[in-house]
Amino acid sequence: MERTKVAKHTVNSKIKGKEYKVQVHTETCYQQIKQLTLEDWLNITELNIKKANNIIFSDTIIPSFKRIRKINQENIYENQLVKYIEKDEQVAILSGFPFFIVDYLNEEKYLEYYGD
Repeated sequence: MERTKVAKHTVNSKIKGKEYKVQVHTETCYQQIKQLTLEDWLNITELNIKKANNIIFSDTIIPSFKRIRKINQENIYENQLVKYIEKDEQVAILSGFPFFIVDYLNEEKYLEYYGD
């Protein structure tokens, strides 16, 4: 799957564990965590924050630091429920680790990596 399409990518919300793992394995750009570079982690983080921004604000750009601070589990869940799960039985998969990275970064570092 192209990295640019990931921000809008969803999977069937009724998919079972093994099926999900097979699907993810065939679609991911990243297979070995020990081989990921800083650039890979920055890209993974960018893709996840863009996806969360799309889920909540219907916008696939990199959100500002101020906007990303408004993204939380509750509003991700509420928006997923209305926009994807109830509507199409789809769910967007997000990794929690990129949000940890964003929390760890101060605003200056965030802007250095992801711009304004």
